[in-house]
Amino acid sequence: MAKDSLETKLFGWFAAVTAISIFVACFAVQNSLQAVRRSDSVNQTHAAILEIQQIVSSLKSAENKLLIYLVSGEPKGEVPFRQELANVQEHLDVARALVISQGNSDQELRIRNMASLIASWTEEAQSLITTLKLRGPDGVIATLKKDRNFEQVRSVEEIAMASEKDQNLVLSQRDRDFNDNARLTRLILFSGTLLNFILLASLFILIRIDLKVRRLAAQALQEANNALEERVKQRTEDLLIANEQLQLENLERQWAHSAMERHYQYSLVILDSLAEGVFVVSERGNILQVNAAAARMCGAVPKELIGKSVRNLLVNVDNSPVSNQTIAQQNTLAVITHPGRLTRRDGQTFPVDFNFSPLRGDGKLVGAVITVAPVISEKLLVPGA
Repeated sequence: MAKDSLETKLFGWFAAVTAISIFVACFAVQNSLQAVRRSDSVNQTHAAILEIQQIVSSLKSAENKLLIYLVSGEPKGEVPFRQELANVQEHLDVARALVISQGNSDQELRIRNMASLIASWTEEAQSLITTLKLRGPDGVIATLKKDRNFEQVRSVEEIAMASEKDQNLVLSQRDRDFNDNARLTRLILFSGTLLNFILLASLFILIRIDLKVRRLAAQALQEANNALEERVKQRTEDLLIANEQLQLENLERQWAHSAMERHYQYSLVILDSLAEGVFVVSERGNILQVNAAAARMCGAVPKELIGKSVRNLLVNVDNSPVSNQTIAQQNTLAVITHPGRLTRRDGQTFPVDFNFSPLRGDGKLVGAVITVAPVISEKLLVPGA
């Protein structure tokens, strides 16, 4: 049970550490991806600012080369102007693509306005070149003094400055967001690391406590085993002693039984050696034991008489049976002789003298010994007498 509890706690601890680590890792990856996206956006913003600046710079350069070409009137002066004008258009296309990728509608509107102004300025410049080719430099100068002041270039420059200002504000906001996100990332990483450290330290303390408890439990178990082994040893010794005593008692019982058996056999030999017939009867008059002389008097063998009632064999002189009352009345130690008749197996009877010797156990009458002797005048009638 304790093992299951520890495994559950360990699983819970490791699950918590793993969950925190996964959360911190996912948060760090997400912030890294956001940082990459912000970095790409910042790079695009810087590129857009640079392209807008290049538009203004190229446009001014194209304006200067146009003026030089118009004043000098040399045909080769048109080529640098055309090159700068192509650079303006190229930077304008790049800036337009960058602001579209940013999804900034205000910047897209500014780029369209700049493109419109540049197109208007390009038409005006083309008109001056046409005038130059038709009327020469003097005609161009007269036209410029009259109504050509290139206000489109100034408007483009103002739009570029406003766009750059907005882009710088966006960059500043992104810098603040980046710094806030970096602080939050550091806080999450530090908190996750600290929490993992606390969980691991708690797990280490838990394992130490569990090991200590296990050591104490093992020590208590060892002490209990030692005590149990000691009790088993003591019980074994007691059982050995008791077994030896039982063996001795059994041996004594065997000796006693053998002695009793020998005594019983001696008693039978003594009974069988008597000339008188002997009946051992119970309190109710049932024959328990009979000697050989009594069996001969009855014309039977001893086994045939065991268990029979003595009243069927021995009667008083008046032919009344010997009753249980007659046996029970023998409460004295005196031996009283009674005249009677004994019945043989063939039904013949002959006179005998018999007496009772009471048998007592625990102070109670349990039976009697009846001694039977044929009357002397009738001895000749008894076979074997």
